Amino acid sequence: MKVKIKLLALVVAAFTSFAAVGTASAATAELFWNSNMNAINDVAVDSSGNVFAGYSMTVAKVTSAGTASSSWASLGAGNYTYSVAVGPNGSIAAAKAYSGIAILDSAGTTTYSYSGISGLSKFTSDGSGNVWWVNGNPGKQLGRIPAGTSSGAVPTPKTLSDPTCDVVTNAAGDAYVGTGSGNTVQKFTGSGFSSSSTAAATYVVGSTSNNGCALATDGTHLYYARYENMVGGKIDRINMATGAVDLAWASLASGSDPRWIKVGPDGSIYTANRVAGGMGGTGSISKITPTGTVTTLATFDWAPMGLAISSESTVYVGSMGSYPSVPAGVYKITQATPSPSPTPSSSSSTATTSSSTSGALPKGPALKVADVPKTITVDIGTSDSGTVAPNQPITAEVPCAAPEGTTLSSCTVNITAPQTVLLGQGDGISVRADKRVSIGKATVNAKTGKKIIVVKVKINQTGRKALQRNLKIQATVGLTAVTVARQSSTGEATTEMQLPTQLLSPQAGIFSSNSTTLNAAGVQFVNRLAALLPKSPKKMVFIGFADNTGVPGDNRWLGDRRAKAVRAALEAKGIVAVKSEIETKAARSPRDDNAKQSGRERNRRVSIRITY
Repeated sequence: MKVKIKLLALVVAAFTSFAAVGTASAATAELFWNSNMNAINDVAVDSSGNVFAGYSMTVAKVTSAGTASSSWASLGAGNYTYSVAVGPNGSIAAAKAYSGIAILDSAGTTTYSYSGISGLSKFTSDGSGNVWWVNGNPGKQLGRIPAGTSSGAVPTPKTLSDPTCDVVTNAAGDAYVGTGSGNTVQKFTGSGFSSSSTAAATYVVGSTSNNGCALATDGTHLYYARYENMVGGKIDRINMATGAVDLAWASLASGSDPRWIKVGPDGSIYTANRVAGGMGGTGSISKITPTGTVTTLATFDWAPMGLAISSESTVYVGSMGSYPSVPAGVYKITQATPSPSPTPSSSSSTATTSSSTSGALPKGPALKVADVPKTITVDIGTSDSGTVAPNQPITAEVPCAAPEGTTLSSCTVNITAPQTVLLGQGDGISVRADKRVSIGKATVNAKTGKKIIVVKVKINQTGRKALQRNLKIQATVGLTAVTVARQSSTGEATTEMQLPTQLLSPQAGIFSSNSTTLNAAGVQFVNRLAALLPKSPKKMVFIGFADNTGVPGDNRWLGDRRAKAVRAALEAKGIVAVKSEIETKAARSPRDDNAKQSGRERNRRVSIRITY
């Protein structure tokens, strides 16, 4: 293996003579990895700078240092790798053209495989790990594979009226689908998506001479790339909040056909274009500022295949090559760090002042933070008892997004929760929410040009207890961003996350021996829950228990009837779940010592698992 690695390094070094391929106005395309004349079909880059390239029946992985695993993942004979994308937790999705989709873990092992898609396909992974896919002729379909779906199982796709060309998702997990000949972008809501779903919105874009499209989003706008038979590419922009469409928001150089479009970390839009001769012609990379100004970043004497932008704004593009002079592979375009722009004076629109040489930026206006994080992901592990194991690490992940026209400088997240007291002996559950306490805080300084970062907050011991006993935690997000005028601006916003599932149990026994009628402690337990819980939780599972006296059959009956008694008592007070279930544990899973009378009393109980 060492010999193979050294040989590969020599091959890459041997092709560095092709570093300057074609001409470039601002940057140069350098050979990053040679695929030995196998044409690259698509590229993707993860948060660590690893590049994934799809070619032939294989996905290759190349580290940011250029070390390659050329056969990192094999899709099997006949599965031409058409498209690749990075999913959550380091997973990679790969489209098997004319066949299906494979989901690969961080080691390149296939964890999901679906074969049932006819036609070339594109896909994306939303924030929850669901995979959305589209395919064009003859399928004209939109499909969604929920996270965790087993191989082969997939919901029935939605059949569309026009051939589809690309799909992207927003922070809420909704899908936006672009069509070429249909000249539209359609929005489908992720919640409850099925084959019978209808579009929540339709935006008319492009023109009748469209010959294809690609989509990208920065969270605020959708960008629709269209080409018109070498007349010149156009980028249409859709405001995701208002639905307003800016036709031909940006126009590319004459003859540039944009086949791929991506949003960079600095908010710039990048397109990979074919300039002449289709798949065997030349190509270029266009860079578009947030205000719509177009520049040519690089040109080259080969056709681009795929486009990816790293967190450092390094551009990666696949190549079919131009044998024998230009090798097929992945090319890298490293951009120079831009110098700070002059800052407009507040007294005159034409007067300017130089930015501070000390590195400190002048203060700008307070940000109006519109992009409040909609979700907080809290990892508390799993536990059948409903509690967090003593050594189980707990972290919260909060996405911070820069408002339009700014890039992030830093993001501070403070996670708080209502102050609580322990479940009281004999009085059910007690919660005091008159004070909020910090359960974790973290600040992340963004790298240059970042628009979105995720702040991971370690939850402290106070937070561990709060997460076990409360319905909500709250994140206060403080953003410091840099405006396009090189001013430092700040803003603050808050968001709440409702824990999806919680297990509640009374601390005292709530039934007398051999009884299915709530005792005084049981009535108090139900009363306190009724005052605390939402009226219509998504799901409630009532789990009945018994002590170890009596025979097993009787104890199972007691557990079942006790669970139903608590459910009926809560429903009488207006707490009615959308879905409810009854379980009985009988004498299994005792909470206390059955050899003692006090222990047997505490074991006669009902626990409730609630999903909000």
